[in-house]
Amino acid sequence: MNLQLVYISMMFLKVINILKRLVKKGNSVFVIEHNLNVISQADYIIDMGIQGGKYRGNIIAEGTPRKVIESKDSLTASVLREYL
Repeated sequence: MNLQLVYISMMFLKVINILKRLVKKGNSVFVIEHNLNVISQADYIIDMGIQGGKYRGNIIAEGTPRKVIESKDSLTASVLREYL
């Protein structure tokens, strides 16, 4: 692993830890993200249809990551299913 990847991994973990501390203090945190590392750490996911697609602008899956992977219509679910 090169030093740049190590640095990015460390920064990612730092951001996740900051978000988790905010939640523990009672804050609500909303993140718009496509990174599976971030999505898999979420307490709750709202998956909106992709731009220009059949489900654009509509909620096509929502819930915990384990609940979202049950969706048959969600592209995120299909990728997250393999990730988890």
